[in-house]
Amino acid sequence: IKAGKRLSMGVTIQAPKVTPSGEVTVRVKVTGSKTRTVTALLDEYGTAKIDLGKIKLRKGKKGKVKITVQYAGDAAVLPGSAKAKVKVKGSHGKGKR
Repeated sequence: IKAGKRLSMGVTIQAPKVTPSGEVTVRVKVTGSKTRTVTALLDEYGTAKIDLGKIKLRKGKKGKVKITVQYAGDAAVLPGSAKAKVKVKGSHGKGKR
């Protein structure tokens, strides 16, 4: 993804013979920024679309977005988590020194 662009993602929780329900919590850590936390409810299919906002970096810099998704579980499905990383390309222009 390019710095300055919005990042969104879909989350699907799957389990055999049952559709998970409840909440997912997504924690997002962008290089040089504080961790953001977004919570979403799963729909009737066990999915949620999550807007993680704009990815901000200093001009000309590169970075990473570390994403952790946590599912709290429900009466029929155990809790779980997953992690991912996304590389961020720097924006055009010269960085300040």
